[in-house]
Amino acid sequence: MRITPKRPTNTCAEDYIQHNPNIPSGACRGPFLRHAPPKEVQPTIRGLVSIVAERDLVVLSFVDDQPDPRDSTKTFTTTWFDMLRVSNGKVVEHWDAGRINVPYTPAAE
Repeated sequence: MRITPKRPTNTCAEDYIQHNPNIPSGACRGPFLRHAPPKEVQPTIRGLVSIVAERDLVVLSFVDDQPDPRDSTKTFTTTWFDMLRVSNGKVVEHWDAGRINVPYTPAAE
């Protein structure tokens, strides 16, 4: 038997709080706020390493290869997380490693 998940709707609370300085609080803007919502729920999440849930908190950890900003011919492996607080079946708060990035400037030699 194959189970086909349906696309979730109204996954975030109206008073949703976002702790990433690059994304405003308010209504949710798609799964994990990284991309537009998919047309259908995918059976896996790219790079997902683990999901840990305790009380009203859910933490997702990921691994990914990214281009090296110091050398465009190289990549590096990194990790990140998303932590969600859930209430009444809706995401009410989100944390991640978001920070305001400054352009890379090589050190003077």
